[in-house]
Amino acid sequence: MAKNTRELIIRALITLAKKNPQRSSFTMTEIAAEAGISRQAIYQKHFNNFEDIIEYIHEETNQHIFNVFNKYCPSNDGDPISFLADHILPLIYEKREVVNTLYTTQVDPCWKEFLRGTYSEWVLKNVNYQLKYNFNKEDIAYIITTMAISFIEVWIRKDNPITPEEYRETFIQLSKTSLCDYIVYLKKDLELHSRFFLLSLFKGIDHYLKFFIGKRDSFAHFSMVRTPRTNIKLCWCSIKANAI
Repeated sequence: MAKNTRELIIRALITLAKKNPQRSSFTMTEIAAEAGISRQAIYQKHFNNFEDIIEYIHEETNQHIFNVFNKYCPSNDGDPISFLADHILPLIYEKREVVNTLYTTQVDPCWKEFLRGTYSEWVLKNVNYQLKYNFNKEDIAYIITTMAISFIEVWIRKDNPITPEEYRETFIQLSKTSLCDYIVYLKKDLELHSRFFLLSLFKGIDHYLKFFIGKRDSFAHFSMVRTPRTNIKLCWCSIKANAI
């Protein structure tokens, strides 16, 4: 009975979050009313406050997934991307309603940071990578983890995500695709303001790199280049990261 009541509480919070996607907290009175139980029933046997519920959702949603991650063995399970696609995506899909809500609402603003903190450590131990552009190993692990989280988010945030079996190859290809491959040619009849909007968007990465790398002389330079067919494309001309 206690477990059923706890499930009612979690479902009530998920329902409230979907109805109010911009809210980052709810009162116990609101949650109790949505669950059809009294506040005392929540306090006595389950949760002391809203934060306790969020912490429980973290543990309930993530614990089994994290345990499977920790069983990864390169010699038996192959490359980590395929392992994630074959063993982790199905587990996420099983909890898709809760995970979808965490990605698409503000009920837990720290959700992605929780994932990055949890799985960056796993990446450090299990993924081989090259150190470039003055990034240290923690930086690279952060980038890899953030990209993987994004590829999962773009799938699971949909109202009716396809099955993990259907998404498997897409996930693997996304993981192997360079950022440059996402930049496409713009047709010559594209409005000029749209071109400069995109240029401004990519120049914003310059500010991100300066902040992230933490080097005074770091910069990313973008320019508009006219091709022989008079189409316009964005070119990432250079990245420089000099020591202070």
